[in-house]
Amino acid sequence: MLTGSELIADSALALGADGAVPGLANVDPHGYVRLYRLCRAGDWEGARAEQERLCALFGIVGVGDPARMGGSSAALGAFKAALHLRGVIACAATAEPQVPLSGDEVARVGKLLAGAGLL
Repeated sequence: MLTGSELIADSALALGADGAVPGLANVDPHGYVRLYRLCRAGDWEGARAEQERLCALFGIVGVGDPARMGGSSAALGAFKAALHLRGVIACAATAEPQVPLSGDEVARVGKLLAGAGLL
């Protein structure tokens, strides 16, 4: 069994899930590998700390202005902006009908990445 939830991967693993496939793992794959290994080692305190770091990073999906864009545009735009800021992809553009993040929103993604130790 797998979970796709970014926010409760540690709990799912503690309850017997075999793994996780969260979208945020595209932005921070090493964080989810650490989380998995901590859970498998039974280091629940370490796993909780890593899960909390990942939950804070997941805040990137909320930087898009909901008056201007829907949740899908905000999340996809944030993931692509994060990958671009990390140097993983060359272009953060999203396909229509998605609404792109503004420069200020991309800067907020960058601050969250820095806070998570990824920049």
